[in-house]
Amino acid sequence: MSALLSMFSRQGIVWLFMVCCLALSACTAGRQGPSVVAPGPVSDEQAASVWAAYNAYAEAREAEEGPYRIGVSMRIGQEGDTRRVTGVVWSNGETPRASRASGESGALGADPAVFGPVRLDVMAGFGTVVARLRESPGEFMAFSPRENRAVTYTGRGRVRLNMGLPAPFGLRDLSALLRGRFHEVFGRAGNGRALGVHDGNVTYALEGNERAGTLELRPDGLPVRWREQGERGWSMELDYAGDSAGSETGDPLPRTLRLVDAQGRSAVVLVKKREQPAQHFTADQLALKLPPGVRIEPVREGR
Repeated sequence: MSALLSMFSRQGIVWLFMVCCLALSACTAGRQGPSVVAPGPVSDEQAASVWAAYNAYAEAREAEEGPYRIGVSMRIGQEGDTRRVTGVVWSNGETPRASRASGESGALGADPAVFGPVRLDVMAGFGTVVARLRESPGEFMAFSPRENRAVTYTGRGRVRLNMGLPAPFGLRDLSALLRGRFHEVFGRAGNGRALGVHDGNVTYALEGNERAGTLELRPDGLPVRWREQGERGWSMELDYAGDSAGSETGDPLPRTLRLVDAQGRSAVVLVKKREQPAQHFTADQLALKLPPGVRIEPVREGR
């Protein structure tokens, strides 16, 4: 068991969210592994129809603007040694239109590097905050009040959360997945090559990006399973359970994300509550200000 998970077990805190990892762009390039191909041939018409539904869902999510706050429960570890914590993800939910209106350059739909600050507070026990995280374009910071310790990063790389080894997603990706903005994580038009169909779900190959692997979509275009290409071997299953709270169109939104790596370590994220605040969060609310005397370390680079 890694030192990270041992520390997690001894102290009962979520230091794994603090020991993040810098992932340089295209870090998965060259890690070729076998794709999991769904059984059964798929027609070009069916493949195009399901991918079109995926893009239509993406357009509906892009049209939803405004601040959000999502309460989650997270169970992390491996069989026989897991810990449960809770968390709150929040942001002003900038979209391409909101970015242009505020005078920012670029657009989320065209440039995934452009987005508003995303915050996550992680709590254990009776609501005790054990980690505070913030990600914005080119910047990342995580702070542990109990350890009086912070890790920071500034640059063009991507910072992933760590689940005992570098997880496939960062904070901003987690936020996007919870809000159904799958296109911001897996890409959009022209990105998927159909591999097969099973029980009406079509599996596509994702190639040429950081999420290289396979993506399985329901007939209505919603992702139900993603498998990572390469030796890390992460997989993720998504459950919707009719959860449409927080969706202006009434479309289902993810209720559960289940991540498992090749060694059996897992993270289950369950959405407990979705809120759409009437007022935008202020810059001070979205900031992560460190108290005096905090030990600051750089995010380590690796996989």
